[in-house]
Order: sequence, then structure tokens, then C-alpha cells
Amino acid sequence: MKHTELPVNEVKRLEELWRYSLHDKQNDLDLDAITQLVASSFDVPIVLVSFVDEESQWFKSRFGLSEIQTPRNISFCAYAILEDQPIFEVKDTLKDDRFCENPLVT
Repeated sequence: MKHTELPVNEVKRLEELWRYSLHDKQNDLDLDAITQLVASSFDVPIVLVSFVDEESQWFKSRFGLSEIQTPRNISFCAYAILEDQPIFEVKDTLKDDRFCENPLVT
């Protein structure tokens, strides 16, 4: 499994994460309704609203996954925050070199 680099704006990104108190790890019922809608609309088994801190990614809302957080080094979001696109999608994790050996991929 490949490891990601840190974003060039890592310090600023983390400051903003803490500034907005997004580290409250309790599920958000409004976001839960949205994740369920997204799962249904796109017919996908897992939808997450996640945040990445220094060592982990944690899920503010989740559908189809029981874990509430994962280590950053296996995080899909560690790659997503490096992208310059509004949506990060992995069409086939088994064929993607970044994720095919990820323990979350089956």
C-alpha cells in the first residue's frame, strides 16, 4: 500500500479543522440523513463524511461502515485532500494501486 504525502497547506488545514470545532466526533443526524440519501441515490454501499487530523480520519457521518475512525495512513481521505477536485471518487478500489492493498478493501 502506498503512503501519501502531506498537503502543502497541512498546518493551515489542521488549524481550520480545530478552529471550527470539527473534532467533535459525535455523529450529526442531519449529515446522517444526507449520507443515507447519497448511498441510495448513487447505489453505493458506503458513504462517509470524514475529517483527517494529524494521525487519523474520523467519520462525522457514515453509512455502511461500522468503524468510527481509521488511521490516517490507510485513509482514502489522505489522498482526497491532495486533490484539486471537489469530489474524490475511486471507481474500483481493487484496480487502484493506491488502495488495492488497503485493509478496508475487500
